[in-house]
Amino acid sequence: MPVQLAATTFREACVRPGTMAPGEVHLRAGARPVEVDHVALVVETGDGLPVIRHQVAARCTLPAGRTRSVPFLLPVPWETPVTLPALPAALVMRTEVRVAGGALSCWTTPFETHPSLGHHRLLEVFRSGGFRLDRAELTHDPLPEVRRSLPFVQRLTFRSPVAAEGDVLVALVANPVGVDAVIATAAGRRHVAVRHDGGAREPERAPAYYRRSEEIRGGSVTEVLMRGFGDLEAAIMQHMWGVAEPVTVRDVHSVLTAERQLAYTTVLTVMDKLFRKGWLQRERDGKAHRYTVVITREQYGANLMREALTDSGDRQVALLDFVRQMTLEEAVALRAALDTFERKISGR
Repeated sequence: MPVQLAATTFREACVRPGTMAPGEVHLRAGARPVEVDHVALVVETGDGLPVIRHQVAARCTLPAGRTRSVPFLLPVPWETPVTLPALPAALVMRTEVRVAGGALSCWTTPFETHPSLGHHRLLEVFRSGGFRLDRAELTHDPLPEVRRSLPFVQRLTFRSPVAAEGDVLVALVANPVGVDAVIATAAGRRHVAVRHDGGAREPERAPAYYRRSEEIRGGSVTEVLMRGFGDLEAAIMQHMWGVAEPVTVRDVHSVLTAERQLAYTTVLTVMDKLFRKGWLQRERDGKAHRYTVVITREQYGANLMREALTDSGDRQVALLDFVRQMTLEEAVALRAALDTFERKISGR
């Protein structure tokens, strides 16, 4: 085998829906140098339905017998099924490594997604009522009460403390504000929205997600929603995307202080936070660290567009409106990108 996978690891113990999960793919070459064409992560259901497909890296070279750690930021959609206590993981993650010449190697591991605050609050409601979680499964049942983007939903089955009442089925669809739950019992169906910040209500028409801008409360939700950067974080990332070589904190500080008053320790603290969040990577150089970006400015922009499309409701309408607002040059670039993608997937 030309490439051996040492491990695919995440920097944080908890991977949660609606976040960017930082981690590394650790690769080792065999007895000969290897030209790696691409590294990708695919998160899918047990029957092969894809939830996430994320390219980690393009072409790189592995010297013989050497190990390389390739960093990534994996976008985890809000609707990703979660892993629940005492139940097996609903998803698997496949690491794909393709070497020059077409040979493809794959490694598969369980993919565990920790419940959000909304999931925890919903589970606590049933637990406090004496209901026991019996099983979790992925279904293709229609849910006209809830808008969603994935072709399946996670459904939980609870055992009632009163045997005569039968099981309670709960279909879950998470979003940035909370979890929409469609509860089915012998008496009928009921749609409840459980918010991450502790509220719960029965939506009149649209779920809470589609009125989220004026309803968000609580720092925990705000932190998860905030895909962009703070003011200083944005300035640092803009500078980092513009440099070709690894830089130190002092290098960045000297550039930023030309425009504003900043303490060296302030820049040091913010760059350390960007590293811990997975936006920057670093290597020690004497007593200092040299930093580089994990993803390019273009990849970051693509992630933002993907999140906006996921949040848009009707994707076809959103895409049509987006195309109508394009300039001619942008439309030509989009057409060229689609042609390139079509050739790639068809193998031409």
